Amino acid sequence: MKKYFKLLTFLFFSILGASNLFGVHHVIFDTLVLADFEGIKTLIRQDCTCVNCIDEKGVTPLFKLCDIYGSEEDFNRRKNLEKIFLYFLQSTDADVNFIEPNIPNFSVLQCAVQNDLSYDSIASLIEKGARVSYINSFGDSVLNVAENKLCAVLIIYRPLKLSIKYHQENILKLTPSSYLPSFLRVLEYNEKCLIDLQSEFATQSVVLNKFETLISLIQKSLRSEA
Repeated sequence: MKKYFKLLTFLFFSILGASNLFGVHHVIFDTLVLADFEGIKTLIRQDCTCVNCIDEKGVTPLFKLCDIYGSEEDFNRRKNLEKIFLYFLQSTDADVNFIEPNIPNFSVLQCAVQNDLSYDSIASLIEKGARVSYINSFGDSVLNVAENKLCAVLIIYRPLKLSIKYHQENILKLTPSSYLPSFLRVLEYNEKCLIDLQSEFATQSVVLNKFETLISLIQKSLRSEA
């Protein structure tokens, strides 16, 4: 009877302990979704091992953060997610070489590049020891992922450049006509298009520069790993 009671007691406290641990581990994923930087720091102070826990999809908080960042549209939340990402790298033992268990088996580094994290975040990840030579199940390295992203930017960038040139030439060709309102409408249309295109072009230029610089960094890191 005593043995039976001891066994029940042991099982009870084992389940209780596991459930508490499970709770903390799942709270960190919920806190990431909220982009709550202070909340993340509190959780890690309570249990530093939760930074490498696994969620129901089999990924770690660092990997999950990259996915959340990629789909987040709010600027302030993205900034908070970047802060959390850098905090993971600088202040915890987060696994920077974690590989997702599902196809295409992206590494954290590949996921970070795919989801457009900042150059500084990706550079910090590489500096922390993320392996740049890893090849996923699709046969892609992080260099391939970055080059694919660069191609996607160029698909937008090049037509924008041509469109800007087109509207600039249209404005130069315009001469005041006898019917002034019509002339002004055409001029206003071309000028508005030009301003909108130039704004988008400036944005895409920054993104293009980021990926060109990132590719150079990856190539340099690959040579160092070889």
